[in-house]
Amino acid sequence: METDHHDEQFLPHDVVLEIAARISCPATVVRCAALSKPIRRAVLRRQFLRRLVRRRAIAGAAANNRRRFVPSLLLGVYHRPIRHASADRPLEFSPASASAARVAASLALPVDGEAGDGVFGPYTALSSRRSLVVLRRRRHGGGEITVCNAATGERWVIPPPHAGVAEEQSLVLLDVAHRHGRAGTRSSFSLLAAQLPLTTPTTLTFQVFSSSSGEWGPPVGCAVSRRCELHCPPGTNPVVLRGGGGAAVHWLCATGSGNRVLKLSLRQPKASLMRLPPPCESGVDDVIDTCLALSPATDGRRRSLSVIALRRDGITVWVRAGDGEGRRGGWGWERRHVIREDGVARPVDLGEGWMGRMRRLEWFGEGSGAVLMEGNGGGGGGALVLDMGGMAVKKLGEMIDGRRQHFELYCPYEVDLISYMMFVMNPF
Repeated sequence: METDHHDEQFLPHDVVLEIAARISCPATVVRCAALSKPIRRAVLRRQFLRRLVRRRAIAGAAANNRRRFVPSLLLGVYHRPIRHASADRPLEFSPASASAARVAASLALPVDGEAGDGVFGPYTALSSRRSLVVLRRRRHGGGEITVCNAATGERWVIPPPHAGVAEEQSLVLLDVAHRHGRAGTRSSFSLLAAQLPLTTPTTLTFQVFSSSSGEWGPPVGCAVSRRCELHCPPGTNPVVLRGGGGAAVHWLCATGSGNRVLKLSLRQPKASLMRLPPPCESGVDDVIDTCLALSPATDGRRRSLSVIALRRDGITVWVRAGDGEGRRGGWGWERRHVIREDGVARPVDLGEGWMGRMRRLEWFGEGSGAVLMEGNGGGGGGALVLDMGGMAVKKLGEMIDGRRQHFELYCPYEVDLISYMMFVMNPF
């Protein structure tokens, strides 16, 4: 009996690299790199990374608007206690998962107290976006703002804006970009500093810092139709949306008529107030807390502003929809998702009824789709991270090496896809 024997055929390495580059999806590139060490070495070369970045840049904003959540982009959480004796504790970092712990070990942040004891206070992480994190610390005679790329060690100590470094400022990262070359990775960004001073609560004042020029632009004041107060505690990331009219920043705010969304359009500076879904404006219908988020795009639509509402019996997600999404009669809110406790995978020791013990929504991660929630403590309380894409929840206590401590200030740290790809492959 004769048996046909066929030699196994393998694609040449250069063909595999060409396929990976044309697909330009970092997750696919990582899978290709897992095939062999020669491919991994080729993928990590600057020439290939520059080509991959160029292909992703060609896709432009449309690709960004259509992307879905990637949970692994959340490497972990920066946190610091601020109560009583713990107020001077340094900033700490806790990895989001066991796999992220190895990656997080290579992160680099400035060291607290490097200028001498008593001169500087500890760092507080205010916001983050695509591998960059904004830090603030107090010092004698004012404060200091620092932007870091913890993935590469890059650091910018930023001069204070016109209004100084104030606690009520909202600092928002804009236009974050990373360029990979022979000298390593170079990052660039713009930083928005905005506030509604107590003396003029109907004027939103802002400035924009450019890392390219190293300077702040002129201060700009935009009138707001009524008195309001920004809701921007440290760690919260206001939602930034881009469209045909340029970038717009969105904050939750409180007015005498209930909660609203304060929108700042940057191309032609203008501030306006937007209504929230009716249950979220005044806390009716058992709404406990709300936070702004981005909805994952579906069917080729752009990513949209959304509101996550924590209720006593679950979580509701509202999405801003308008003419661009097939809705007639202007813009409005559509209820897209209702999340119940029995639809979320949880650790065995979390216990039933955990969702009913949640009291606050701290932040939303626009890359990972993760939401940090805080509860009353005890079994199933404390701080939890909900993966909105995978419908799973984990205890933040497990991310803090099993210690049952409660920190008041949290800030997520997400990386961009290219940085994550390099993190994963460099150990090989």
